[in-house]
Amino acid sequence: MSTTPQMSQSGFQNDQLEAGGGNEAQEKPLSPTGTMVDEPQSNPNVVDWDGPNDPEHPLNWSKTQKNIHLAIVSLFTLAA
Repeated sequence: MSTTPQMSQSGFQNDQLEAGGGNEAQEKPLSPTGTMVDEPQSNPNVVDWDGPNDPEHPLNWSKTQKNIHLAIVSLFTLAA
């Protein structure tokens, strides 16, 4: 009789391991396909800003630059 690992709500293999009743080295979360996951893999398709001080990041724009972009988007919306 073979049993397949079942994922609990917390993502651990079973509740016994989650409660600390099992071996600590086996407490690895399962992926949606049911395989053990060592650490999250980075997605090569994700594009991010160059850091917190990136001048192209909209959060770092001046109020004037934000208002200009807001006006442009608003005018295009009204024209459509």
